[in-house]
Amino acid sequence: MSTPQAALDAAASSIMILDRQGRIAWANRAFTTLTGFFLEETVGRNAGQVLRVGLASDAALNSLHECIVAGCTWTGELTNHRKDGSTFTEIGRASCR
Repeated sequence: MSTPQAALDAAASSIMILDRQGRIAWANRAFTTLTGFFLEETVGRNAGQVLRVGLASDAALNSLHECIVAGCTWTGELTNHRKDGSTFTEIGRASCR
C-alpha cells in the first residue's frame, strides 16, 4: 500500500510543503520538473527567495504572507523563476494549517 507521501510525490501538480516561516520543508517531483530545483537545494530555504517571487502583485504577496502566518487557505496567481532564470506563471493554492 502506498503512503500519503508517495501519493503526493506522484501527483502531476507541483506541491511544496512550507513551515510557518515560509521555508521549504518538502517538495514533490513535479516541483523539481517545473522549477529545475532539486529538493536538496531547497529544503530549509525561503520559498520566495528560491523561486525569486516578485513578479506577483504586492497585494497577492501580502495576502499569501498573511495566510501563512494566520494558517488559512489562499489561492492566487504568481509568476516565479525557475533555476535557469526563465519564468512561469501558476495558479497557486496554499493551505496553511
